[in-house]
Amino acid sequence: KVWNNTHKALQTGNESLNLPKLKHLSIVLLFKELNPIQKALNNNLEKPFSPSHFAKIQALEANFLSRMDKIVFALEKRANEKSTLYLNRQIIVALLSILILLLEFVFIVNPLFIKLIRENEKLKKINHSVSHEARMPLSNIMSLCDALQHENQQEERKLYLDALENESKNLDTIIRKTIKLSDKKAKYL
Repeated sequence: KVWNNTHKALQTGNESLNLPKLKHLSIVLLFKELNPIQKALNNNLEKPFSPSHFAKIQALEANFLSRMDKIVFALEKRANEKSTLYLNRQIIVALLSILILLLEFVFIVNPLFIKLIRENEKLKKINHSVSHEARMPLSNIMSLCDALQHENQQEERKLYLDALENESKNLDTIIRKTIKLSDKKAKYL
């Protein structure tokens, strides 16, 4: 009885044995060829033992096993085909994922990186320029302060103070321009 139930479950499926129903036509046809042989073999096994039945059972057994081998090989071939198909799909998905990542790098990350490098170069030039522009009024202020400390005449001191005020305004203008420029760059980035 177990053999009959298992044989039937191979064809119709069985949840407790975790067997799916056969859907592949060539395998279903192989089982249709095998079923009469299995039934005859089962009938002969249920009869009382005799030498003539034993010979029949041996003949049926050989026929049953050769046909069951065909079924097993067909099932194995089908399983390998499905595995290969699944593996190929996995490879395609992996390759598409890699392609998407490469395209993201080429069209999104790389241009942003290049843009950041260019902006950084611009900021370096601005920094260099501003530091030199600011350095000149600052040097003048320092020189004027030094000269002012050594000057005793009131008219000369007034000229130095006027020049000092003028250079301070120049330095203030440069600092304000720098702050305004850096604010614009910060908003842009």
